[in-house]
Amino acid sequence: MVSDFQSEILKEEWESRQKFVLAKSNQRILAEEQQKQELEKKLSVWKEQDTRVHERLDERLDELKTQFSEAEVEVRHDASRIQSKIGQGPKTGKGNECIDQRVNLSSCFKSGIKNTPLVCDPFLDALENCVQKAITSN
Repeated sequence: MVSDFQSEILKEEWESRQKFVLAKSNQRILAEEQQKQELEKKLSVWKEQDTRVHERLDERLDELKTQFSEAEVEVRHDASRIQSKIGQGPKTGKGNECIDQRVNLSSCFKSGIKNTPLVCDPFLDALENCVQKAITSN
């Protein structure tokens, strides 16, 4: 009888413990589900907001492109009108002046010598002198 009584108490304790564990597990699952739903709501709100912001940005970009196109047409028109009033203007130089100096300076820049910052200065000085001579001789 004592063993039946102890066995019954152990059985009740075990069932009580199982119910407690199941209840905690169910609470945890419910909390996780609620948190997941809250996160999904926040994500949905964020996506809607993101869509609105992108739509506004796209609209603004279209407006700016339109303004730029209009300004470009206006500038081209004004430039052609001014050009027709004053003519082409004077031509200076042949276009090949100082070509050697430009090539030397470009080669120096492209050589990639970065540790010596003033290595290309002589080529730059030669180009400046040549350009000054070309300008003053015309």
